[in-house]
Amino acid sequence: MFNIPENDIESTREPRQSEMIRRFHSLAKRETEWFKGRTAKSGEPGYCATFDGPIRAVRCAWAIRNSARELQIEIKTGLHTGLCEMTGEQVEGEAVEISKRVAARAAAGEVLVSNTVKDLVSGSGITFGDKGTLNAEDIPGAWQLFVAS
Repeated sequence: MFNIPENDIESTREPRQSEMIRRFHSLAKRETEWFKGRTAKSGEPGYCATFDGPIRAVRCAWAIRNSARELQIEIKTGLHTGLCEMTGEQVEGEAVEISKRVAARAAAGEVLVSNTVKDLVSGSGITFGDKGTLNAEDIPGAWQLFVAS
């Protein structure tokens, strides 16, 4: 699962406009479908998708980032793997909250993942750089964060 907060979809050429965000969502949905993911709603503005495996999620996040750059948009992406509850297009649960917080810690252009994602993609050829630790007061536990490249 990954999240891209809408307030972090930034155009480097012009102010955010509804047309630019519409175009971004269209390309993100196209890439999500290509990687066999499912677009979801997480109750907040932005873009959220779920996948049946973390390797597809990471590769899709890279593809969305690269396509967004063609529109002169830089995005921040956060990925986490865990249990979530789907009701129609709505996705909820601790994994959703963690992925939102991971995205909030990402820098523009980064695909930031939790240690859970990193551990599950071992042997895939995806490399990682340390980005520190995420501690959330209202969610038990701590997650090591990594930039996927």
